[in-house]
Amino acid sequence: MRLRTVVFVSFALLVVVALGVSIGAVTLVTRRAARSQVGTELARSRDVTLELHALRGNNASAECRVVAEEPRLKAVVAAEDVAHETVIDVAQSLAGSLGSSIFVLTDGEGVLLADVAAPEAAGEALRQNAVVAGALADGERGGLWLDDRGPHQVQGCRLAFGQKTVGVLVIGRALDDHMAATVHRQTGAVVAIVLDDQVVAASGLPGVATGSEHAALAGRLGKVPVSGRSEVTVAGAHYFAAATPVPGYTGEHTLRYVVLRSIDEALAPGRRLTWVLAGVAAAALAGALLLALALARRLARPIDALVAHAEAIAGGDLATRKPHGTTEVRALAKAMNHMVSELEASRRSLADRERMSRELEIATRIQTSILPRTPALPGLELAARMRPADEVGGDYYDVLEVPGGDGGWIAIGDVSGHGLEAGLVMLMLQTAVSTLVREYPEEMPSRALVALNDVIYDNVQRRLQSDRHATLSLLRIRRDGRLTMAGAHLDVIIWRAESKRCEFVPTPGTWISVTDDIARATVDHEQRLHPGDVVVLHTDGLTEAMNRSGEQFGQERLAESLAGAAEASALAVCDRLLAATTRWSEGVAQADDMTVLVFRYLGPDDKGIVDQA
Repeated sequence: MRLRTVVFVSFALLVVVALGVSIGAVTLVTRRAARSQVGTELARSRDVTLELHALRGNNASAECRVVAEEPRLKAVVAAEDVAHETVIDVAQSLAGSLGSSIFVLTDGEGVLLADVAAPEAAGEALRQNAVVAGALADGERGGLWLDDRGPHQVQGCRLAFGQKTVGVLVIGRALDDHMAATVHRQTGAVVAIVLDDQVVAASGLPGVATGSEHAALAGRLGKVPVSGRSEVTVAGAHYFAAATPVPGYTGEHTLRYVVLRSIDEALAPGRRLTWVLAGVAAAALAGALLLALALARRLARPIDALVAHAEAIAGGDLATRKPHGTTEVRALAKAMNHMVSELEASRRSLADRERMSRELEIATRIQTSILPRTPALPGLELAARMRPADEVGGDYYDVLEVPGGDGGWIAIGDVSGHGLEAGLVMLMLQTAVSTLVREYPEEMPSRALVALNDVIYDNVQRRLQSDRHATLSLLRIRRDGRLTMAGAHLDVIIWRAESKRCEFVPTPGTWISVTDDIARATVDHEQRLHPGDVVVLHTDGLTEAMNRSGEQFGQERLAESLAGAAEASALAVCDRLLAATTRWSEGVAQADDMTVLVFRYLGPDDKGIVDQA
């Protein structure tokens, strides 16, 4: 092959590679930026959806209080000799003026008097309904109501003459296409309301209307996970989707808002930019080829060297070469050397990122895999929740039953710092605690902690050469209600069923792995639980959650939230405590793991209730 042809072809290949890498890099960056922006807008749309849900609840609350004071309504509910038709007429009149999809009246015992949706119904006992029971107990309660027509956001208000309770009013509006359309107008996002595996309402999805076409969406949107986001394809279009439980619903069904943002729309500007760059690159390539033809003879030898250099780079050799030849060729050689250096730096950076990603993945698996799947102990109704932060933390808890059925052990703690090392220390804690209490189930918590500290201090301080430490409390609960505890962690909160008040029980002691001997600072102290008492263990992710003003949530607010939810199930108490913390820190990124463990003492003869979440 002639020399000028070799020079021409080599130069052409070099230009093509350079332009291709540039266009590919621009395309990759714009795609990543667009997808990241879609993710951000998706999270914002989900937050707005929840805010609109809360606003609807506030409006329903105001309407409920106003209607509850309507003289005609209280008169027909309080009077014993009023005909059922009269009650229905009054209820239908008020429901029509409100535009409510739910309008239900009960008497003071929670027995159904009138249901506008089912005029013939009466006499059904509704006191077990959470909204009715809450209104009778507290005067007002919001929540969700499911019937054959679908979900409804409702508000219940107590009806009273003076100090006498005469009934309950429940009003609300359906979570339907109108609600989804409202959210779509406010956020620009596609919104669907999913009940179990059925889409009951949707708005804003091009090519998909409402009604019967919801069934086509159910298979895809019903599988969107509650945590994080997923990518779905609907009617040939690509979307990021995020799901969140509808606030206030705690029934046996699954009721969620699913929010979608279009990926295709976000990527469209980047695609247009890629085509523009491709045109520019084509023009540049044509000019470069003409230049290569003109300079082939003069640049033959230097270009041969540069071609060899480029082939070496393609083979993975990123070593730089000494430039030689004309001024222009030397400049080109220097540019290629700079490119090689950049590629080498990029390779090292990519390797570092991959290593860090693997470490974070390992740490996350450690944190989640050691937690008990279905924590349960005889005589207790027990539930636990952990909400990890973006960065892997060191929260830990465990529940271990004692052979023979005399209660068991509960542990809760927090390892200092974040990342893989914190996860390893947490794994050590879990292994040591599990081994000790299984081998010596009747040992006192203080002695178990002293032995555990010996092991952890030796592993962490002496072998790992790390200054990691941990807060840890060990609790031994027995079937007769005796609760013995030791260690240094956050105060234990006990809600007493008899007094309806919360107690703060300190956990004096010292941290694990701070010193090699903690025997003098570790003591046992005992509490006596009575049937119905509720105990809350938590980590500092809840109490140290800050609002936008930099104020921490604190233990007092946590106790207030507990007092308001203590008579609910242990699982519901966990969710409400986390929800209260979330509302407090709305708009502020979660800085630490949030862990809460709740158990209610049922009595010595009760077999206990397992967390089914």
